[in-house]
Amino acid sequence: MFAVQDDINRTIVMILVAHVNKAEAERALLKPAATWEAYDYFLRGAEAYSLHLREPARTPISEVRNLFEKSLSIDPGYARAYAMLARTRVRTFWDPVDGDHLDPAGIDAAYELARKAVQLDDKLPLAHFQLALALLFRRRCDEAVAELEYAFALNPNYTDFQLGFGLALAGQSSRAIEVLQKNMRLDPFGAPTRLLYMGQAYYMLDRSAQAVAALRECASRLPDLWTVYVFLAAAHAQLGQSEEASAALREILRTNPSATIERITRALPYNDPRDVEHLHAGLRKAGLPEA
Repeated sequence: MFAVQDDINRTIVMILVAHVNKAEAERALLKPAATWEAYDYFLRGAEAYSLHLREPARTPISEVRNLFEKSLSIDPGYARAYAMLARTRVRTFWDPVDGDHLDPAGIDAAYELARKAVQLDDKLPLAHFQLALALLFRRRCDEAVAELEYAFALNPNYTDFQLGFGLALAGQSSRAIEVLQKNMRLDPFGAPTRLLYMGQAYYMLDRSAQAVAALRECASRLPDLWTVYVFLAAAHAQLGQSEEASAALREILRTNPSATIERITRALPYNDPRDVEHLHAGLRKAGLPEA
């Protein structure tokens, strides 16, 4: 009976999402041609970003940005496009998918783009979340948490899966798991990247066995996402599983040959010193070089 109920709930969610998307598209078509053309490019950019997360080599981040920039060239006041451009800049800071890896200029650009989104639409949760993420990477955690709280206040049901990433970086791993679990219930077929964020949060809560389960599933679906192996190596090492930790370490260096504990600390700016030390301890046990 409960299995049937779950199936019904998932079906209802998918139907509602389809109707909401249809209604939003229909509203866009009632607006001037330039507006719905900008919306079309935004949707194409959002889909390209999802494809990029799954296969970065097949859908370069530059292609994603071009679509959002095209949207803004048609409608310079489109806050959502600015927010998503900010998201791409944060991504290329922590993930070496282009030449912006660990370049502070990328985070500066993300911050300005997110601020622009907030200025254009102060009631858009996505804009406030992206500003929060940029602030976290600038090590301005108190301001970032205020932006996260404002995003939730605007829409208590806002469940963007990357909220899990932001909350974990801010030292709120328990809340990150709650948000991610809600996202998975509402969107069973969403981005597998959220399994990475779930694993990160479980690891920071010293629940390494649960972290391993989520991270293994993520690795099976995104085998070239190097940060999955960072947390797998640390979690296996904390569990005393040295062979598995070594295998994950090899995968880290396969996908990101320049990875060290110091560079990972820069790429993933956890606010809570206890989280930072917990990650360092696991990676040291796994055998990753310090610098």
